[in-house]
Amino acid sequence: MSSPSIATLIVAFTCGACADAAANLESTSVTAQFDDVFEIVDTVHLEESDTVLNVIPYLSHDPTGGFLVADGRENRVRRYRPSGRLAWQTGGPGDGPGEFRDPRAALRLEDQRVLVAQYNQRITLFDSVGHTVLETFVTPFWRIEDVAVVGRDSILVSAMTEGGFEGSRLHIWRPSRGEIERSWFQPFVNTPVRDAAIIGGFSRVAVRGDTVAATWSLADSVFLFTRSGERLRALPLSSSFFRLPSDEPPSPAADAIERAAWLGSFDYVAGVWWASAEVLAVRYFELLPDEAMARRWHLILLFPGSGRTIDVRNSPRLLSVDDATGTFVFSDPGSEEPNRWLMATLRQ
Repeated sequence: MSSPSIATLIVAFTCGACADAAANLESTSVTAQFDDVFEIVDTVHLEESDTVLNVIPYLSHDPTGGFLVADGRENRVRRYRPSGRLAWQTGGPGDGPGEFRDPRAALRLEDQRVLVAQYNQRITLFDSVGHTVLETFVTPFWRIEDVAVVGRDSILVSAMTEGGFEGSRLHIWRPSRGEIERSWFQPFVNTPVRDAAIIGGFSRVAVRGDTVAATWSLADSVFLFTRSGERLRALPLSSSFFRLPSDEPPSPAADAIERAAWLGSFDYVAGVWWASAEVLAVRYFELLPDEAMARRWHLILLFPGSGRTIDVRNSPRLLSVDDATGTFVFSDPGSEEPNRWLMATLRQ
């Protein structure tokens, strides 16, 4: 029997024909398996070399073709061709020009320069082929969590600043000026369990046109803003599975097993992407205390126009989505190494 199409799953919202939908928290959500929703169209095996042994990626799609990868384990940035062939790499561990400590994002600006943001403060601009360091900035950001291009000389940074945990998390930053233009989004103050927000709180962003989609790891909604920071609305995930923190953490005297159980008692939103103007992809995970705190990945497809969602349980880890083509990139769960990716599209 062939898998149902996305259209078939959406019909289940209104006709009540899907038993999963009836069992969910709200009629606006349906549960599906990965093969119900996605069709694998290609497998990419990334090229390895003496200096590329594993690829632990923060991944972005290169507008010129292929992928830009910030590898936080090896402190390198690489560009791969669509086939998976390594085009170039740069960096290495260190604090000198062109070196990194935990790079979290690599993306191409509209003028073809490559921007690399590391976890704490530093942002580096390279030429279009990653060979020459053009400028290094020590920014006011710390705990840089995500970065997106929003204009020719503007990037949107998800990070903390001097405002700390309670300050704004989204910032428009101009490389030409090296300064923050404006900031907004303060999700920490609305998290009921403060210690959970300190330990496990982080935000992610995705930009399409004039709309910014933002997530907070401990919130069960996607928040939509204009590029100027004006709040448009919040879109509930409508998942009967996603668990919010409800209990305070154990005391400092508690043993490791009790602390691990608490960390595994709630889920974490860990990424958001526009698949098209009509579809948002939201990645989340649960921690498994009985499996050395491994992560089990899930995915929610959210349709902003209707507010409906599809909750894809036990999904491979989503790495990125190309909103220009609607191609999803997943880690291949059948591979022992993280350098094999699955390319998938939504079933029609």
